[in-house]
Amino acid sequence: MKKIVCYGDSNTFGYDPKSFSLRYPEDIRWTGLLRDAGYDVINMGMNGREIPVYEGTMAALIDQLRGFEPIDLLTVMLGSNDLLMNSGFRAEDAAERMDALMDRLRGELPKQRILLISPNPVNEGLWVREKRLKTESRRMAECYRPIAEKYGAYFADSSNWNVGTGSDGVHFTEQGHRNFADGLEKVLTEIFAD
Repeated sequence: MKKIVCYGDSNTFGYDPKSFSLRYPEDIRWTGLLRDAGYDVINMGMNGREIPVYEGTMAALIDQLRGFEPIDLLTVMLGSNDLLMNSGFRAEDAAERMDALMDRLRGELPKQRILLISPNPVNEGLWVREKRLKTESRRMAECYRPIAEKYGAYFADSSNWNVGTGSDGVHFTEQGHRNFADGLEKVLTEIFAD
């Protein structure tokens, strides 16, 4: 069974936008659906997580990942909160942070297989009122793809997976989790065919 560690934000955690505080049951979350498909999944999603920029946060992440070894694949999907929480942030600003994170991961875990996933674009909703957020979230893939290539990582663009968001415009619906899992499963099949 392939062990996959999924490092991300609330959409990895499985936040339910209807609940205001809870997460979807495991059998609805995309990470749980991957587990049902036969993968050993470790969900490292956390609500509100931005791309780590501080030394202590990066060091703690490396320690956590070493504790899970051996890992067949590390998935990284972050950047939405960077846009949401930092006024005026553009896709390039998130990409600069992601470049630093990937540099650290590659330096500390040089043989680790990594899949960099471009986050699903946000939509108009309770949390998304600013045109910048929609525009820049749709540009994440074009900014992340070269980073994956630079560090020899796999890349996936989740904007192609028809992932629906709830009324807040950010968090996946139940169907969105299913569609995300379906899209990711296809990518995993290709990765593990190598």
